[in-house]
Amino acid sequence: MDKRWLEPVFRPWRSGQVILYVNNNTNEYFLTTDHLQICQPNHGEIQGEGWVACTHYYPTYVVPRSEFPDGHLKTAEDVLKLYYGDCKEIPNPDPCFQAHVPGKE
Repeated sequence: MDKRWLEPVFRPWRSGQVILYVNNNTNEYFLTTDHLQICQPNHGEIQGEGWVACTHYYPTYVVPRSEFPDGHLKTAEDVLKLYYGDCKEIPNPDPCFQAHVPGKE
């Protein structure tokens, strides 16, 4: 069994990260450039309750499954597909923090 997904969390060979806020009550998420967006002064509040900041790093390994038979998440799109595939992406409510995933329109 391939156990690369059991490696420690810190991996210096990672090339990127995806930072977002997700709301499991509404099944929505938006990308951001700052994990602490809600703590920044002079910026609009995120409307509604239940928003949680999440940061994911890639490339990384997960338990193999049908979408990723080798368990390798190579891109930001892979991370979004695996963890947020059933959620709707919405625009960041504060344009100062709007982020974009490379290769994702």
